[in-house]
Amino acid sequence: MPLCRLLLIISGFLQRLSRQGRLDRHIGTATMAECDGFESVRSGMSRTVDVQGIYAAAVVKDFEAALAWYAALMGRKADDLPIPGMAQWRNMGAAGLQVWQDEQRAGRSIMTIVVKDLQQEKQRLAEVGIRMENEFSGDFGAVAQVFDPEGNRINLSEPPKNFVNR
Repeated sequence: MPLCRLLLIISGFLQRLSRQGRLDRHIGTATMAECDGFESVRSGMSRTVDVQGIYAAAVVKDFEAALAWYAALMGRKADDLPIPGMAQWRNMGAAGLQVWQDEQRAGRSIMTIVVKDLQQEKQRLAEVGIRMENEFSGDFGAVAQVFDPEGNRINLSEPPKNFVNR
């Protein structure tokens, strides 16, 4: 199935959720003609986005309390506060973490942090008062969740032992 047609299916599902009041804003619609145009443009693309890094983000109301909680989670204070209401932890592989103050969107963030050893992280976090929940393991590796005081979900994931990131 072409990507755009799959996106049309997802778009329809999100529109239904929006009409039912289960999304906080309306999702726009796409047409099959737009989809066909997208596929023809996409097939001619020769370049992808030149990603230099990716930041996961959490949105909070109480910025000062969040700075302390995320410092405990990350094991260090934020690297910088470049603009009012935003803190960031940089230089974590090719990734980083940002905490944003936004009262309207607070507590709705979900992110995944891949760690080398989930049990080691569980012990370290317990020492600073952060408790893991919903732990699962299997052929996929291991995963657990922590929640910040505002309800943002942080998935901690340990890849399978023979995993090679390509």
